[in-house]
Amino acid sequence: IYIDGKGSVKLANQIKQICDKYQRRLKVFSLDPNQLIPNIAAYNPFAFGNFTEWKNKIITLTQEADNKGQEHYSLQEQSYISLLCEILHKSNVYVDLEAIIAYIKDRDELQKLANRLSPEIGSRLIKMGRDTDESDLIKVLETFYYSHYGDLFVTTNKDSDEIINLVESIENGEVVLFLLDAASYKRDTNLLGKLIINDINAAFSSFGRSSKRYNGYCIFDEFASYATSNMASILSMQRDNGLHAIVGTQSIHAISVENSHVKRVAVELIANCNTFIIHKINDPHDIELLINTIGTKMHIEVSHSHGSAENQTRYTTRMVEKYLIRAQDIRSLQAGFGYICRTVILQKPVKVKFLKLN
Repeated sequence: IYIDGKGSVKLANQIKQICDKYQRRLKVFSLDPNQLIPNIAAYNPFAFGNFTEWKNKIITLTQEADNKGQEHYSLQEQSYISLLCEILHKSNVYVDLEAIIAYIKDRDELQKLANRLSPEIGSRLIKMGRDTDESDLIKVLETFYYSHYGDLFVTTNKDSDEIINLVESIENGEVVLFLLDAASYKRDTNLLGKLIINDINAAFSSFGRSSKRYNGYCIFDEFASYATSNMASILSMQRDNGLHAIVGTQSIHAISVENSHVKRVAVELIANCNTFIIHKINDPHDIELLINTIGTKMHIEVSHSHGSAENQTRYTTRMVEKYLIRAQDIRSLQAGFGYICRTVILQKPVKVKFLKLN
C-alpha cells in the first residue's frame, strides 16, 4: 500500500512495470484520474469493518468544530453518524460513500431499516432525527462525491477486480497505490490521506481480531500533507498483525515552520522507529535530530604529554562519548548513497549504495 502525496503519474507507471514483471495485481486510486494513469480502480473504505470504524472514517472527512459554540453540534452530529452506521451495518445492506449519502437523504428508507432491526433503534433514530440537521453532513460528503474523482467512490455493480478493498488486497497480495496531490488538492489530500490511514488501521485490526497475520508493506511518502495524530500509535500497535511501514518524513524543520502539529507527529514517528535510512541532508536541525536519535557510543581517548625535564612521554586515557554517525558524514553523502541505522540492535551505521530497481 503506497500513499504518494505528490500524485506522480510517473510513479504509477514505474510501479506498474514492477507489478507486471512480478505478476502482481495493481490497483490505483487518484485524486486526478485520467487516461494516462494505469489500473485506475474505485475505492470503498466501507467494504469491511464494524460500524464504529465506519463512523470514524466518516468523521475523518468532516471538519472539526472551529469554536466552542460548535462543539455541541459536532458531538450531536457524531452521535447521528454512529447511529446511521449501526443501522446500515446491522441491516447488512451494501455500503459505499454513495449509499451512505443516499440513506442520509432518504430519512424514510433509513427509518424502515431501523424499525426492522428493533423498536428501540427505531425510536432512537426518530429522536436523533428531531435533534439533528443532516444538511451540513450531506454537503461535506457531497464535496467528495461530486468532485472530479467522485466516480471512484461509486462501487455498486463493479467487479471486485475494479474495487480497492484493503483487507482483500492484503490477503491476495495485491499492490495498491493512492495518488494524492498536496500541491493542487491540499484539503482533499489531507482528509483522504487520513481516511486511508484509518482504513489501513482497520484492516490490520480485523486480522488481529480473527487471529490472522498478513505481512503488509505500507509506504507513506510526503506524509506531512496527510499526517494524522494517531499515526505513530497505529504503526506501533499493528506491527504484531503484520504491518511494516516506510515513512518519508521530509524535512522535520521545514514541516515545523509550517505546522507544529505535523512536527509533533513526525517526532513521535522517529521516536517509534528502529530502522533509519538516511540520505544526504542539508538542514542542520534535521541532522542534529537524527544523529541524536541514532545515539552515541563510549570510546577510549588517549592523550599524551612530553616532559622536557625527564625527557619522557606520559599517556593518559579517558572514556568519551562520540556520535555513531557524524553530521559531516550525512552532509557529504553523494546521490544514491545513504546510511542504514538499526537502533534496536545497536548496529553501527552502515554506508550503502542503493541500487535502482528496474
